[in-house]
Amino acid sequence: MDNEAQEQIKNIFRKFNIPSEDILKETFLKLVMDEFISFGLNCASATCLKESNLREQKLPFDWMQTTLSSYIQMLNDMKNNNLDLEICVNPPPKSGRSGNITEIKKYDAWIPHEPNNNADEIKLNYIKYFERLHSILNSKNKNIFIMISEYDKFNNKNIIDTFENFLNKEYPNNNYYFFTINVGTNIEITSNRINIINTRMAGTYDNGKWISGIWQNPVIHFLKKYVKKYVKK
Repeated sequence: MDNEAQEQIKNIFRKFNIPSEDILKETFLKLVMDEFISFGLNCASATCLKESNLREQKLPFDWMQTTLSSYIQMLNDMKNNNLDLEICVNPPPKSGRSGNITEIKKYDAWIPHEPNNNADEIKLNYIKYFERLHSILNSKNKNIFIMISEYDKFNNKNIIDTFENFLNKEYPNNNYYFFTINVGTNIEITSNRINIINTRMAGTYDNGKWISGIWQNPVIHFLKKYVKKYVKK
């Protein structure tokens, strides 16, 4: 294990950049959130929500990776009851993809963490996940916390505008708040957005053993400390 990895394991806030405490107190984090949704762009969002006790159920984008246009097409098809969730198990490998290669065919959506290779079972699960998501978005007067994360700095901030515009048009009866990590190269705060910068490593090898969670640890601490969750009775 190199020295930088050791330093990041020792100090979980190393290379984790957030606004000051005083600034954070004035953001939407002072509000109580009713629902929590991961919109990708990798599995870290869902993992961090789960480890922070904020994720109550599986939703379709938790472990999914695809393009922005495909995310929006799926949301649009969900809204119009026109989803095509045919599953393709073990298609030809693509650059950068490894492990269990399973896709939702129409949307070229990679879902690498499925517990088995049963395409019919996977399809039924994703029908259920999309029904849950639609139910959440189709509710009224809820504060909905949407998390989007990328391991590296991702300069296409248009992704937030695109999701927000879609939600405000198609599901206009809720309040949407975006908590993003590395979506853009700077810390940014607006009335309904917070972008922080996390340049920690995803994990490292130590004598051939993979040590995970290095990137997630400060995010989980942040969520536990600052995010308020409505307790359902």
